[in-house]
Parts: sequence; structure tokens; C-alpha cells
Amino acid sequence: MLRQPAFGHRLKKLRLAQGLSQTALAGEGMSTGYLSRLESGARQPTDRAVGYLADRLGLQSSDFEEPATGSLAHALTLASSTGSPDAVVALRRALAAEAHESPVLRWQALWLLARAARVQGDHTTERDCLTHLVALGDEVGVSELRVRGLTRLARCLRSIGEITPAVDAAVQAHRIALHEDLGVEDRAAALLALVSVQAEAGRTGEARVHADELTALVRGRSDALFAEAMWTAAAVRMRQGDYPGAQACLDDALERFTSQEDLILWIRLRLAAGRLHLQKMPADPARAQHRAEEAEAALALVGTPALRQDLTALKADLAFATGRHDDARALLDELAADRPRMTYRGQVRLEILRHQLLILAGDPAGVPGLRALAQQAQQDANIDLAAEIWRVLADALTPPTPTPTPTAPTAPTSEHTARIAAPAGVVYGLLADAVRWPLLLPAPVHVERIDFDGVRERLRLWDVDGERVRSFHLNRILHPHARTVAFEQEDTARPGAPTTGTWTIESDGDTHCRVTLRQDRTPERLPATTTARSHREQDGESADRIAELRAVAERWERLDQLLLSFEDSVHLQGPAELVYDFLHRIQDWPERLPHIDAVDVREDAPGVQIAAVDTGAAPDGLTRTTRGVRLCFPAAARIVFKELLTPAPIAAHTGEWSLTPDGDGVRVVCAQQVLLHDPHTPHNPRDPRDPQDRHDRRDPGAAGGLAETRRQVRTRLGHASTRTLHLAGWRARTAVRRLR
Repeated sequence: MLRQPAFGHRLKKLRLAQGLSQTALAGEGMSTGYLSRLESGARQPTDRAVGYLADRLGLQSSDFEEPATGSLAHALTLASSTGSPDAVVALRRALAAEAHESPVLRWQALWLLARAARVQGDHTTERDCLTHLVALGDEVGVSELRVRGLTRLARCLRSIGEITPAVDAAVQAHRIALHEDLGVEDRAAALLALVSVQAEAGRTGEARVHADELTALVRGRSDALFAEAMWTAAAVRMRQGDYPGAQACLDDALERFTSQEDLILWIRLRLAAGRLHLQKMPADPARAQHRAEEAEAALALVGTPALRQDLTALKADLAFATGRHDDARALLDELAADRPRMTYRGQVRLEILRHQLLILAGDPAGVPGLRALAQQAQQDANIDLAAEIWRVLADALTPPTPTPTPTAPTAPTSEHTARIAAPAGVVYGLLADAVRWPLLLPAPVHVERIDFDGVRERLRLWDVDGERVRSFHLNRILHPHARTVAFEQEDTARPGAPTTGTWTIESDGDTHCRVTLRQDRTPERLPATTTARSHREQDGESADRIAELRAVAERWERLDQLLLSFEDSVHLQGPAELVYDFLHRIQDWPERLPHIDAVDVREDAPGVQIAAVDTGAAPDGLTRTTRGVRLCFPAAARIVFKELLTPAPIAAHTGEWSLTPDGDGVRVVCAQQVLLHDPHTPHNPRDPRDPQDRHDRRDPGAAGGLAETRRQVRTRLGHASTRTLHLAGWRARTAVRRLR
């Protein structure tokens, strides 16, 4: 039987949850005065009144009864303060019973339930909670809640191997965080999710740029956000083969993050460090064992099934690395007997180890098993994991692929070797990550990956050769353990094509390495004088490529501070074709953009623009000249650009305009990446004829420090891009009005 005052409190809460006034709820069948007395507890409800109100609210009469577990607010308080399993169960029951509670309160309940499921390794339940939570965040309309829900959902989807929706959620969270200019915690959390899913999807170049932005954002902190950021940055570096860089990031987190902050995260960091020591070259099982022992001691205090399985998996890998194959099999059998609570990647790694043991034992099922795992990972868009499996299979079956040999016995050959003051893993990572070349190396303008199976990849590359832009395909074979990259360059316009060769990186102590570039060019019925000239050009080109690589690699410890990436996006009314036309016709910008004084553009090939732009209205009153290359892809609604002549303190600047039709308009995104001048290296004038160069020899670390320089550059470039976008939208709208 419903009794007062509990009925009145419950009635009022259900009415307010639906946004109804007393007048709206009372309708024609009940006076507002009677309803008011019911809510205050002054009148006892009759069965007829209860039935009428239930019908008006679209509920059952039983919904007016207070849940046996107590109110949702009460259950939420207990769960957040104690976190005990009983409190979590009570919260789940209260949420089910209080489906009409306020969206914000239900959001908080789902957040706690998702966190509890994650700690237990129950990622399916976590995903279900987060899916409902994201919908509630959209309903509430609070940007912070939307970003937090999408961020956690992206990381959860990554954990269970659903990479494509994980990328979508992470990109959406990142865009909202930037567009709404949210606080550091929310922006960093969105970047954490974005970096992790990009790396999993094989987009390591983008992941590295965003990881560098993330580490800069949390610099100076020592909390859980800092620890997760450094862990994520380490994971990206590991996947690029930069093991010293990965270890430096993890060591920083291990040293500064204390167990008092979050003991579970403290344990996970040690498990990650242990795995790093097994994966790096050469492996260090002793240090891996030490980290495993640290984690095991702490597990006695807060051990969860998921963490215990992670530790057992690390022990199995350690046993395999030290030749104790029987111990590894026993540990795998122990894990197989329990309900799996590890992430998708962790479970696949166990299967990789299981098949490695089969291959060692001569079992024919080992090779097809690994192949099936790799194909499944590729099908799931888990490109990085697929690449790891293909590498394991290649290492298990074949020696490193020999250098491709020229097809003609008289092929001209060049070989150059240099000692570089950077760890071998860093240098290999720079060579392997071709997508980042346009920002780090002078010649490349843009690189697109066409195909990649984890070992072999096919790229299309545009670069600057003197005053012209050339395009060619590059086929490569990557061997991270041997640290070699074999390549074949196709469709080049210069004499002596195609070119084949190999990069080889050999460790020379912990801080140095020796890099060798060997190139072979096949002459195709060329005159002897042309072949000789081609050989001299090739010889000089090899020396230049190594010098450019050295210039970047020897700054590897400072690159995190010098790199920044950001996006600006706007939604414009008008046809996408007109907006694209505005961005494409750069020669018309002086008449259309107030901050552009002059443009000199030439288009030697369709869609390839070389433009010099004079920009006025600079803070110091100077007119700045930039010169760059723009690659226009109208079918894909993209324009990729690289600045070849940049104003200080910018050393390199790349980016992309992309357009996506959106409802009655178009969303335009300008993504930009910047490399700042290094204050620790001598200034290298970009062009002795450039008058602004005499005024811009500023140390980016001087006035206000590097952080202030980063802020100024981001603000200046962001304002320029958004101003261009808004004017593009205005031109598109006015053009449509004229047509009407």
C-alpha cells in the first residue's frame, strides 16, 4: 500500500524527471490543489488517483513505490564512497528501478557502474553502460559529460577489439573538447583515447603527433592523468620501434607517480614496463622479472581477476623469452582454465604465444593459426596488432629478407654510412613512420599509405625536387628486429629508374648508431653519359638523405616539445562544391581575404599548386612571405599542403583541408601540424633573399618560454584558418543567393 510522505516525494520526483508542471500533470481529471497536497504528503492517495497519475505519466502504479534498495541518490552515494561489490550491486538495482530519475543522476550511476566493470575486466558490461551513458550525455547537452562518455567508450571499444567505432568515438570526443575549449583534464582524456585507438588502427604517424601534444599538455603534473599520458606515449613509441623513447616515458611515470594516487594504475604501469623490457632489442628479462615481482607484491592488496591474468600473461612471456617453454605452456593452461578478463589485445597475445610454442614443438597447426589470427585482426581493422602477428610469423619462419638486387648487372650502386647520436630504435622509428616524413624531413610533401600487411607496405609519396613536385610509389619491407627497411621506388621521372635499396641501422652503444643507405638504380638503355650523371646524382642524394635523417634524429629528446598539432572546424551553410572552389582558387585570395596581400601560384600538373603568399597585418607590422605546395583532391574534397618557406619560429608546417557534407551545409576541418625551430641548434636561414628572415631570428624558448611560443603559434595559425573558413562560407552563401 502506498503511504505518505514517501508517495508524495516519489510523485514529485517522477513529475520533475519528465519536465512537467503540476498543472500539466493534473490535466482535466484532477485539480492542481489536490495534486499539490498529494506531493506534500497532506492527503493519502486513493487507488483511483494513483491510477490516473500513472496513466498521465505513462507508468505503472507500482512505479510509485520506493525501490527496495533505496533511492538512486542514496545508492549512488554509497557506491561512490565505498566502491564495495555490494554497493555496486545495489546501485545497479536502484538504477533499473529508477528509470525515470533525472538524466544527470543516471549518468553518474552509469559512470560508476562502467568503472566497476572495467576494474573487474568485464568489458562487455562496461560497453553496455557506456553506450547508455553517451546517449544520456547527448540528452543532457553538457559538453564535459559528452566528452567523458565518448572518451571512455572509445577506450572500452579498443579493449574489446572494435577499432572502427572506437576511432569514431575518440575523434568525436577530441573535436568537442577542442571546439568547446574544455579544461586540461577533458582535453587530455580525449587525446588519451585518440592516441590509443589511432595506434591500434595502425595510424602511428597521427598517433605520435597527438601523443606529443598530450605529453606537452600534462607536463609538470604527477597525477594519474600524467601517468596515463606517459604510458600512452610510451606505447606509441614502442610500436614505432623507439624503445629508448618508450622506456624514457615509462621511467618518468614510474618515478613520479606514487601508489597513493591509484594503486591499480601503479600496478599496471609496472606490468607495462615489464612487457617493454621483453619487447625491446635486446630484451632485458632481468628487469622484466623485477617489474613483475613489484606488481605481484602489490596485487596482494588490491588484486582483481583482470590484473592477476595480466601478471600471469607477463610471466608466460617471460618464461618463453628465457627458454622455459614448459613453464610458459603451464601458465597458458592456467589462464585457459579461467574466464578471460583481459583486453582483446591481451587475449590475442596469449594466442600468439600459444602458436609460437606449437611452431617450436613442430606442430603444423602453429603457422596457419598465426596466419588466421593476423587475418582476423586485419578484418577487425586492428592494423597494428595484425602487423605484430605478421612480424612474429615472419621471424619464426624466415631470416630477414635480403636487400633487393638490381635487375641489371651493370646497375650503378651508391652506399653511404654515418654515425648518428641517437639510439638505433629512435632512428628506425623515424624511417619506419613514413607518414610523418613531410613534417620532419625537407623534401617530402605528403605520404599516403595504400596497403600494409604488417611487413610489406605500399606508399604514394609526393616530394619537392628543386622547383618541381614529383610523385612516385614506394614499396617497402620492414624488419623492426633486424632494423632494416628494404625499398623499391617506382614511376620516378629521373633517369635510371627504378631504384631499389636498403636502410640498415646498427646499434653503437645506448646513445649512438650507425646508419647505412645503399641504393641501386637500374639503367634502362640509357647513354653512358646519362647513366654516369644519374649515378652522381644518386650518390649525392644518398648523402643528403642521411644528413637530413641525422638532423632530426639527434633532436629526438626535444621533439616532444617542438611538435604540436591541432584542428579547427566550422559548419558552413552552402554547397560543399562552392566552399571547395574557394579554398582551391588560392590565386583569388588577395581579393577575398583581408589578411592576404598577394599570391603567386603556378600549377605545373593538374591538382599540384606551388604558391608564394604574402600575408599582412602581422603583430610586428611586417609582411610575411610563405611558399608552399598544395595537393588538391577534388573527388575526395581534400587539399593537402606543406609550407616550404616558413616564418620563425616555425621550422616546418603541414596540414589538410577536408570537407564533409553535413545536413544542409558542410563541415570543414583544417588539421595542422607544426615543428618549431630548435633553440639548441644554430639558426639556418631559410632564404638569404628573404627580408623577414633578418627580423625573425628569435629563440622560441626565449620570451615566455617554449610553452608561450606554442600557444602563440597555435593561436595565430588557428585564427588564420578559421577566418579563411568563415569567409569561404560567406562566399558560398552569397553565390547561392545570387543564383536564386
